[in-house]
Amino acid sequence: MSELENILKEEAKKIPLPLPDGIVHKIVRYDNLLQEWNQRINLTGLNDAKERIIWLYLESLWAASHLQKMDHILDIGAGCGFPGMAIQWWHGCRLTMLESRKKKCDFLQEAI
Repeated sequence: MSELENILKEEAKKIPLPLPDGIVHKIVRYDNLLQEWNQRINLTGLNDAKERIIWLYLESLWAASHLQKMDHILDIGAGCGFPGMAIQWWHGCRLTMLESRKKKCDFLQEAI
């Protein structure tokens, strides 16, 4: 198990938020891509893994867990993909992201 997975599971227990393995796998893959792109363009100022886990992933997933199931969401000003990606992971709904900055759109296109 990677360090990121360990942090994710430990921090999720504190909320508590049960994380299916499928979501954990998606977060690890997404975070690897996010860090790769963040070296080229400023997607997030959160460079510490624990801070990213808490403020990007778990905060968004916690909010998603409290929303009613939906078929489609629109994330306006998607930035680096949150909270839209987390809601989509949690509910499996259709996601449309709207972002005005081309570089961020390029990242989001690769991420999906």
